[in-house]
Amino acid sequence: MADRVPEGFRNSIRWNVGHIYVVVERFAFQYLGLPQNLPEGFKEQFEYGTSPLNNHTYRIPTLSELDELLKAQQVRIQESLTDRLD
Repeated sequence: MADRVPEGFRNSIRWNVGHIYVVVERFAFQYLGLPQNLPEGFKEQFEYGTSPLNNHTYRIPTLSELDELLKAQQVRIQESLTDRLD
């Protein structure tokens, strides 16, 4: 179900979860000049304009892996940006 792309759409639930991770990395870290944590192939798979309908040569992360990355990202945001969130 997470990989199903509904008719008329270009992306699946898994793609949207990966896209959220990549976009938050950009806004929370890259734009502030902080190091990003982007696993290999994430930009190519989940950046704006990409789609799971395209053939990718990178391994597609599991939902569990994406879940763990999002949880760790939340902690990194709190630790890295605490002084900037006031």
